Amino acid sequence: MEINLIQDEIIEEFSSFDDWMDRYGMLIDYGNGLEPFPESAKTEQNLIDGCQSKVWFTAEMQDGKVIYHGDSDAILVKGIVALLIRVLSGHTPKEIVDTELYFIDEINLREHLSPTRSNGLNAMLKQMRLFALTFSQFWIMHLGFKKILSLVGLLLLPYWIYAQEIASTDTTSKQTAEVHVIASFVKSFDYGLKLTLEEEIRSIPAHRSHTTISLAYTPIEYLSLSAGYVLKLYGNQGWDDPNKFLRHRVNVDATGQVTLGQWKLSLRERLMLDARADEIDLREKNRVDYTLRSRLQAVYAIPNQPLSIVAKMEVFNTLNAKYYGQYISELRPEIGLQWKVDKKNTLNLAYRYNYVYSRELDVLDSGAIALTHAYTHKHVVLLTYKFDY
Repeated sequence: MEINLIQDEIIEEFSSFDDWMDRYGMLIDYGNGLEPFPESAKTEQNLIDGCQSKVWFTAEMQDGKVIYHGDSDAILVKGIVALLIRVLSGHTPKEIVDTELYFIDEINLREHLSPTRSNGLNAMLKQMRLFALTFSQFWIMHLGFKKILSLVGLLLLPYWIYAQEIASTDTTSKQTAEVHVIASFVKSFDYGLKLTLEEEIRSIPAHRSHTTISLAYTPIEYLSLSAGYVLKLYGNQGWDDPNKFLRHRVNVDATGQVTLGQWKLSLRERLMLDARADEIDLREKNRVDYTLRSRLQAVYAIPNQPLSIVAKMEVFNTLNAKYYGQYISELRPEIGLQWKVDKKNTLNLAYRYNYVYSRELDVLDSGAIALTHAYTHKHVVLLTYKFDY
């Protein structure tokens, strides 16, 4: 029930009695119905400063709502505690902070309290609002880490299984760290069409830029189809690398999506055609690689906040490696925070762990051809800005 509806109920209940002795009796009854407050919580830390009697308050978050617990050693004050908990408990931090509590003046409660108890009432209200304000600012403390950890664990499960499978293979392995900065501009049209222009800069240690143009079509709410072209510039020794080269990529996507409460789940299947005209080895030059990229994404919208937790898991399946056979070539678990600044502007900060597995043909000193395995562990920080026209 909304806070204002509860306030109106209380005003109506108090209007049934004109005599304040009867109203005091109502407050005492409210206090007698208060949930038991654990003795272990009656600590100095939970005491409300400014109250003549001893008053204890605690608060916790459950499903995005503040739940208050309180008690007092004075029966009348305990009734006031129960009244405030009835009004404010079970609501979001924003509702608690923004709502005017008019019922106190409507039932003339302040006028029938001593000055010290009136000050105590103000102190209780201040502390309850402070709890709500703290929760609204430090939302990560009450998001429910079990949900987040469970989601991350689920997305990392395929990586763990695959890692166990290849752990016994003779490998060479290396670690890298990268920073990716992405700017995306999106224009929506009639008939479910959406045009996206995107520029991505990758640096440390490789220097690359990806320029993307794509067109998406959403025929129904649960399905989106898109196609895009990517121009990739590589400069392995820096932007001034005289040997920098271009690659061309074409993507065809199908994405299924569903919204469940605060959660938005999606599965994207992408067929990627990568023209690798720069390759000079035993493989043919100017070849095209075909890769199927499967990405599972879960977005949790934090209640009453412009923030969302975004978790992803993407698997790269190389389809046409001529000499190497079909194999899983990359795994990308990712976790990030999305901030919807306003209707048009969105920022996203994320961490991605890229596990890259490659098979290469090598010519031994004897002249024989051998298949080698190489593994790269990439730690990537991504900063994304999106503007919706």
